[in-house]
Amino acid sequence: MLGRLRLAFAHPKHQLPTRGKVLTGCNWLHCYVAGALFKRDVSSVPAGVAVTAASITVRVYNQTNSVYGFWEMQGAWNEAGVTWNNAQPLSNRGDQVGSFSPTSQGGYTINLNADGVALVHRWIDSGVNDGVLIQSGGTNNGIDMRSSEYGTQNQRPTLTISYQ
Repeated sequence: MLGRLRLAFAHPKHQLPTRGKVLTGCNWLHCYVAGALFKRDVSSVPAGVAVTAASITVRVYNQTNSVYGFWEMQGAWNEAGVTWNNAQPLSNRGDQVGSFSPTSQGGYTINLNADGVALVHRWIDSGVNDGVLIQSGGTNNGIDMRSSEYGTQNQRPTLTISYQ
């Protein structure tokens, strides 16, 4: 299954327009953006299936040598009103479900680990999906990724679910 991920750009106090991009880490002007939240509606996948694999694909257009982790979010949020402060991702962060080091521009497919596959299975069976957090491992060297609002559809982030 391939589908569009929903994106929320997380600023401490404001919901910022993404205009087709996601910035994480720091840039020349601001150093308050600490991560990005992704959520995908999985209601089209039948409950009770066996999820065998899951991956997230992102398109990076400003790379880094740093590692970025993908973490289970354990607190509800909605795209229209999320901020870093009201999502509280550091206190609502669960298991790490994947990681990547985007050292060049282009597409990256992050295969979710066993905890990530179990998380996607829970989203399908329970109907509760708080998404994932993408966060740096403490670096100030941020990355820029295409968002779910980016104009070219095949550059948008995707979630791929394999199931039986």
